[in-house]
Amino acid sequence: MGVEIEQEVLNPNHPNNVKEVQRLSFETEDVREMHKLTIDGPDEGTFRIAFRGPAPDMIRETSGELKTNMSGSAIRDGMKVFWNKIGLNTIVVRKNLDAAGTETDVKEDIVKTVYEISLDRLVSAPSTSTIQIIKGSSKSTFTLEQNAQVSGPPMSGQW
Repeated sequence: MGVEIEQEVLNPNHPNNVKEVQRLSFETEDVREMHKLTIDGPDEGTFRIAFRGPAPDMIRETSGELKTNMSGSAIRDGMKVFWNKIGLNTIVVRKNLDAAGTETDVKEDIVKTVYEISLDRLVSAPSTSTIQIIKGSSKSTFTLEQNAQVSGPPMSGQW
């Protein structure tokens, strides 16, 4: 960001009779809160995700019915009711892994699906106090790593 300061000076020989340019820079780490949902042996079954927000409000919300083979954007859409209530949005990235742990798009080779659920901006405190998986018809094994990555502090202050 650049700021230009001009002063009207009556004396042409005054040292402040020229334009001054001050440069300001802000550096912040762009490390966003992230949760990881791992589904071992993804089938076509269903599940839900239950959220509880942080104190003092402790908003409770449960996602719609989700399938273990959904795209990242479909998972995001299924969870958006909770995140919208607390004023946040998420970015969900889906990774399909084979038995060797290598990313693959070959449906027959997929043994594990990992959804990385990240906030779209930095936050000053965790956005959830509890996240739980509620199994429906799925026989898959679910592992949730809540706050797998904690958010860096957002910029604050008065400018």
